[in-house]
Order: sequence, then C-alpha cells, then structure tokens
Amino acid sequence: MDCPVCTLKVDEPEVLCPQCGWEFRIYLTKLSEAEEALYRKKLEIARQNWHAMKELQSKLQELESKIKNQKYDIKESLSKSELCNKRFRIVDNDVVEDNKTGLMWTRDIGRQFPYLSWREDAETWVSELSTGPYSDWRISTERELVSLIDTGRQRPALPCNHPFRNIKKYIYKDKCIISVYEHWQKYAHIDIWYGKIISRAGGWGGHVWPVRGRLQDT
Repeated sequence: MDCPVCTLKVDEPEVLCPQCGWEFRIYLTKLSEAEEALYRKKLEIARQNWHAMKELQSKLQELESKIKNQKYDIKESLSKSELCNKRFRIVDNDVVEDNKTGLMWTRDIGRQFPYLSWREDAETWVSELSTGPYSDWRISTERELVSLIDTGRQRPALPCNHPFRNIKKYIYKDKCIISVYEHWQKYAHIDIWYGKIISRAGGWGGHVWPVRGRLQDT
C-alpha cells in the first residue's frame, strides 16, 4: 500500500510509515462523521507538515551548497590577497619595487609628474628626474607597463592592493613609433585605467611613468 502522507510504497504491514512516521490504523467499525472529520484533519496536517519539511530540506541543501561555494571563494580570495600583498615592496616613500619583475617604479605619477605632449619632452623630463635615492629613471616600455596590468580589474587595471598613487589614464611607453604620416608620428599609449594599448598622434600627449631596472623590451 501507499502512505497517504508521503506516498511511500510500503510492501509489508507496518505500524508507522518508515519515511514520514504516519501511523497506519485499521478500523474494525465504520467511523462516525466526527471521527471521519478528525481523521481527515489529522491527515491534512500530516501532509502539510511533510511538504513543509521537504521544502525546508531543499532550502537547507541549497544553503549548504552556497556556504561551501562561499568558503571556496573566501579561501581563493585570501590566497590571491596574500599573493597581492607579497608582490610589491615600498623601498622608499616615493619608490615601489615589483617583486614579480624586479623593476622599480615611481609610486606617485600624478602630483609631481606633468602632462607631456611630445616624446622628446618626455625623454628630457625623465632624464632629469630624481625620485627617492635614484636618478637613473627612464621611460617604461610596453612590456614593462603590461606586466603591471591586471585584465580582471579596471579603474585602474592594476593588481589588487597595489601601493601606487594618483594613477593617470594614458601613459607613454618606450619605442612607441607605430607609423609616420608626413609630419605626424603616432605614439602608442597604455590606458592604465582600462588596461588597453591604444595609438594616438604625437600631439595628444600623456603622462610618463618612470621605471628603473633591467626588464625592458624583448
């Protein structure tokens, strides 16, 4: 027979349903109207409780799955955070070392660094720059700037927990002549805000992000 509450098929005579606990009763005499009404009421309540319990079990399973996924996300996030915290080292208040590439970057590229319209101006300005205890700064290359880009982040597209300040959107990169059209030269820029390489005519200008170290272009 089938349980009238949970519909479990019970092959052998049972006093209680092994799944929902409904009590199987055998009445030897016909129930009165009052007894019949009471039986139906108990059955209705038992069915409601059974469906409520099944719904609760489903929600609990869903919640357990979410908690498990959140634990994984938190663990992964903490792992990434630890890597981020270990990547950069502040050598001087105005200088940052990238432990991944060994390059040193100026920490602040906004407050003290001007907007330069032509490459010659950028080269002259960087050659005269003295930040921290160093004076051998140069214009960063495409490879070097791209090494800082985190494509999973924007505004700016830099690694998490980076220590840089006053990030400017367009940054000159070295060896950046793309093509020559009469008197115009096109220069490539790195869009630090969104992590893209773009090409603009030389007169547009941009901000230089000085670097020192060995990496350069390949």
